[in-house]
Amino acid sequence: MVEAALFWMLMFSACGTAIVLGERNEAIFAAVLVLASAATSAFTTLFGWAGSQPYILMVDVVLLLCTLLLAFRSTSYWPIWFAAFQLIGVSSGFAAVMFPTQAPRIYIMLAGFWSVPALTIMTIGVVRDHWARKRGAYRHDIA
Repeated sequence: MVEAALFWMLMFSACGTAIVLGERNEAIFAAVLVLASAATSAFTTLFGWAGSQPYILMVDVVLLLCTLLLAFRSTSYWPIWFAAFQLIGVSSGFAAVMFPTQAPRIYIMLAGFWSVPALTIMTIGVVRDHWARKRGAYRHDIA
């Protein structure tokens, strides 16, 4: 329970930072991230941990695709790092579906662990991009 509360605090602080300091794409991504986390929680509540694994995997794959889309459209580096952390989570989701007897242990350890550095990188990246834009060091006319 404490872990869930800490996760949601980190989630809302990271997404709040993206909405307040980020640009349009970062704000949209933050909303997608909150929706994906809410969907994961809802699936777990509705189907239990073991029954929700395929649904959670679908949510994670969609989130990975959204992250890759952001990374391709962005001039920042943090979405690439976030996509890498999300890819690790998706890989652990596939492992959880393929090995259902080990699913809770694998998925909780890997996906839960990698969400912390992903959200931290997102927060740091959005803040640094904001500072760079304020200094005029951030150019949008590239490419």
